[in-house]
Amino acid sequence: MIPNELDFSLEEICQKIPVVVPNEDGTSLDEFELISMSGQDATTYQNAKASSIKFDSNGQPVGFNKIADLAPLLISLCLRRKGGGLVSKSTVGKFPYKVQQKLFEVAQEMNGLNEEVRYTEAMLKVFDAPDSPVDMEEVRDWLSSQDDSDKSVQLVTLLFKETDSEIGKK
Repeated sequence: MIPNELDFSLEEICQKIPVVVPNEDGTSLDEFELISMSGQDATTYQNAKASSIKFDSNGQPVGFNKIADLAPLLISLCLRRKGGGLVSKSTVGKFPYKVQQKLFEVAQEMNGLNEEVRYTEAMLKVFDAPDSPVDMEEVRDWLSSQDDSDKSVQLVTLLFKETDSEIGKK
């Protein structure tokens, strides 16, 4: 349905959240702002996400490449130093993992990427397992052998089933 009017408030589309992170040696705090992404930054993130999917010679998805790089990328696209300077992916990579997780979660929420985030986080958890495969067919078999009470396994299994049904429709 096409709306009669689109009225975007600056409060809704230009969010800024103060962020304080201990520096590497823990002697002081660095101040940042987490901000909403620009359209250009969103395109950069979407392109990186799409290029993380590996395809076979028939164009079928067969796995992932550098999917763990997506979280630091998103954070670096949304995080600014107090005063406006960009924060590099390598700087984000030096933050404690718990800090990265929370920044990633909030950046996704701010930018309407919640479903993508849930999927990416679930994929990271599943593929971080020591015996996890990389090939998509192996992943389907491997998922069926995992404890289905694990919410990440449930989500990834559901998404694989949805993908399979979509591919079957074509």
